[in-house]
Amino acid sequence: MRPLGRLIGFDIRLAPSPRLRSLWTGERRESFLLRPDLNFPFSIDRAVWPSRFQLGAAQASPGLEGADVIVLDPASANTHFQLFDLWDDLNQMLVPHRKTPEGDAGLSVGLVLPEQDPNESTFPEDEWCRAILDTPIRPPDPDPAWTRIGYDVANSGFTSALSNCGMSDDERPTLRRLWSNRLNRFGLFESAEDAQRYRADANRRIEEDGPFFVFELHLIWSSVPIS
Repeated sequence: MRPLGRLIGFDIRLAPSPRLRSLWTGERRESFLLRPDLNFPFSIDRAVWPSRFQLGAAQASPGLEGADVIVLDPASANTHFQLFDLWDDLNQMLVPHRKTPEGDAGLSVGLVLPEQDPNESTFPEDEWCRAILDTPIRPPDPDPAWTRIGYDVANSGFTSALSNCGMSDDERPTLRRLWSNRLNRFGLFESAEDAQRYRADANRRIEEDGPFFVFELHLIWSSVPIS
């Protein structure tokens, strides 16, 4: 099946490990996940699925240890990464890459455009959207060998409406009834159409965090089995 999203960049994420899974306590799962039974939620959101890259020598994010982090010099780091937390060149991203004992995964991110969604005619006037689409991406299209793992719904800061926007006690049962069976084993929408419908709902329900977009995620590689 051909890719639906237009590529906007690449990242390297930590492969799910017992250490990362332990961060998803019962309380956190109940507060944020439409499917609390997931083995591990995959996401464009770096707070949900940690990136190995970090600008400067700031303290590592929760769940990461020193050996996990690839520190980039802010003075010479890839400009696209500085602006958007994604690399615009896959080969350039691999230059500072080194293996980590618990493994990692290469991720490609595509943005689903209005012309690719029959229910949308235009994006909202959004400076971020225009800026991120203005950078040439190399390679420009996902390789057929990459594995599409699903569609996330997130804002321009990559805060995921699927796994990092809390639900109130009143709305949680309804949201899970409507959407949980539409998520795959990665915690992502299998269908872009379902993701677009959820995006419209999120734009109404959590307007203060929007606007939201639909992102298509492909797994380039994984050094450990992904399940």
